[in-house]
Amino acid sequence: MPFPMTFSQHTELGHHRRMETTITISNNGRIDGRTKTWTSAAWEGFHGSVSVFLLDESGNYLANTHPHTYGVNGVRTGDPSRKDSWTETVAIDIVNQTHGCAIVHSHTPISVFNSPDELKRWAEAVAPIVQIFTGSQNEPQPETTHENESGLH
Repeated sequence: MPFPMTFSQHTELGHHRRMETTITISNNGRIDGRTKTWTSAAWEGFHGSVSVFLLDESGNYLANTHPHTYGVNGVRTGDPSRKDSWTETVAIDIVNQTHGCAIVHSHTPISVFNSPDELKRWAEAVAPIVQIFTGSQNEPQPETTHENESGLH
């Protein structure tokens, strides 16, 4: 096949999640990718990954890129769309055998809370918001009483 080779793939990942990638494979082994990740969900974002699998003229697997993972927020919670460029290099002998590829997008759930410290930071960030909506900052707090061993206050 003549170089450069260009391929594109648009994938609906379900639940308003979408990814689209265009790659260009050059004769020097360089793969240039451009991936758009987006959602139209109001409150829920997602993480998605793209990997490229190089194929020979019979459709046999030759090599693949590393997964490239990107995240977006819901429409009402931040930026619901992003475009990212990425580059990888494969051996020239592999590129010379390449006649096609499979661009694979996948939903890649990632926990927001990767550690107890992260969970604590989120709890501290959310606490003032909860107080605003519940009005607990304006209400007197109940007194705490402790019973002694005899059961008397």
